[in-house]
Amino acid sequence: MPYYETLILADPRLGRGELHGLLKRIVVRLIDAGGVVTRLRALPSAFVDAGVNRAAARPLPQELRGPTREKHRAAIFVECGAFLFPQTLTALQRQLRLDEQILRISTVRRPAVEANHERQRNRRAQRAATSPRASPTFVTATSPVSGLEMFVEEFEKRHPTGVAVYDAYRLQESPFRGNPSSNKPKNDAK
Repeated sequence: MPYYETLILADPRLGRGELHGLLKRIVVRLIDAGGVVTRLRALPSAFVDAGVNRAAARPLPQELRGPTREKHRAAIFVECGAFLFPQTLTALQRQLRLDEQILRISTVRRPAVEANHERQRNRRAQRAATSPRASPTFVTATSPVSGLEMFVEEFEKRHPTGVAVYDAYRLQESPFRGNPSSNKPKNDAK
């Protein structure tokens, strides 16, 4: 399965909750398409006050029109890395382009070797951050908002059983997985 990096330009008027919902929809669509998400984050703006950990709109070099034909001079940049089958990539991009909150999508295929090196660097950084010897870290303006972390936290809050609920969801038939049948859960007769 090849590794793809996608840069998504989102509507700059999105609030934190709407951005979280957008990131959640992106993750669910990637997973339903059979992909493995390795990275998902909204990139912070260089113009955000120091100490604030939030995604903010970045100015664009030129105006661009979104799906609603409105002109935009700024956008929220969302970075996503995932292993995905090439056959499902075009269908997934088509679904994402229909979302009115997404202005543009740009996808690049990267060699899996680079992706593995990047994952190993991320794991080392996480281990170093969680080790008892590590110094305390401070949130700065350059710290990204991790959509995947926000998604997992919200999911665990809403569903205390967590993994069991997600596994039950994955076993349901879904139109995103190519099954033409309905997306209703099956009732077990006892």
